[in-house]
Amino acid sequence: MRVDVKIVGLVTQCEIRVEFRVMD
Repeated sequence: MRVDVKIVGLVTQCEIRVEFRVMD
């Protein structure tokens, strides 16, 4: 189970990337 959450907030640029990877 791997959870990768990257949140980057700037004054003029706001990028939110959420990646969820679940391996059985």
